[in-house]
Amino acid sequence: MEDIEFIEKIINLYKKAEKPIFSNGKRNIKRGRKHPISSKVEDLFAVYISDILPNEVELLIDQPFTYSKDKRKKKQTIYPDIAVKRDNNILNFFDLKMDLGFNRKFYPFVKRNKH
Repeated sequence: MEDIEFIEKIINLYKKAEKPIFSNGKRNIKRGRKHPISSKVEDLFAVYISDILPNEVELLIDQPFTYSKDKRKKKQTIYPDIAVKRDNNILNFFDLKMDLGFNRKFYPFVKRNKH
């Protein structure tokens, strides 16, 4: 999948998220907030990077990983959006952010905080 196609698919997901899933054909039903699209974008991103990465890696979407920093401490579980696995080793985690609710004006936020 090309970069532009990936972005266009995300834009289309956002457009669809504005509409109610169910309709009776009337125009008197309107959504306030959009449906979340994060899980769909996780799937889409996995397809996108699958085309870039070697075939021997496995992409795990929203899979739990349990770990402990110390045998005496309680185990913790994390759910990365995407994990890249090869030969029983996790190579990378991706955590995708679709809506930054704390800062809807994203471009000024990035410009202010870039290093």
